[in-house]
Amino acid sequence: MVQETGASVRLVRESYADQVYHYIKELILSGRLKQGEKIVEHKIATLFGVSRTPIREALTRLHAYGLVHLEPRSYAEVVRIGPKEAADIAQLRLHLEQFAFRHLCSLRDPETIASLTEIAGRARAELLDQNKAGYFEADAEFHQAAADRCGNLQMASLMHNFDGKVQLLRIAQDVPLDRLEVYMRQHFDLIELVKESRCGAIDELLRIHIVHDIATRGA
Repeated sequence: MVQETGASVRLVRESYADQVYHYIKELILSGRLKQGEKIVEHKIATLFGVSRTPIREALTRLHAYGLVHLEPRSYAEVVRIGPKEAADIAQLRLHLEQFAFRHLCSLRDPETIASLTEIAGRARAELLDQNKAGYFEADAEFHQAAADRCGNLQMASLMHNFDGKVQLLRIAQDVPLDRLEVYMRQHFDLIELVKESRCGAIDELLRIHIVHDIATRGA
């Protein structure tokens, strides 16, 4: 039962904010909201049947995450990312992930391998459903799990804070579903290479997996 207390009212409001947060994030990751496109607050408020308060809370969270630009007392829009910034993000992400996966090679922890395999399976299921946003979320979870389990707490923290930028990179690369299937299968290839402790092969596969063809897009 919901009691009419200040605490319970706050919980209800946060629940709406969570729903709006995930809704807008899915619109951005799926490409239905484009870079630079304004987010119309009153339409979302009408859709959810709520005031603008939880909408603004959700937008503030998305701004902190890095997907939304907020113009104070004016409007919110999807963050724009240019070719140079996309290339910079890809290169930095590559070095971070090579570090993480090299450490996974030295550990070869069965529990870690099982966890990565489970997440890779969920990413595959999202693609089978042609759910691009769901795939991006599972993809992010896969790479964050690698950082979390590599044995370096600073790496885990860096990757967590960098996740919004990485999601922007995924959007900027604008990879079609059939090509995403190739990168999805590379998750399983990475897991096999970790099992075999083939660090050199992992470095090269990560380069293909992360950078894609971004260097040829005028970066």
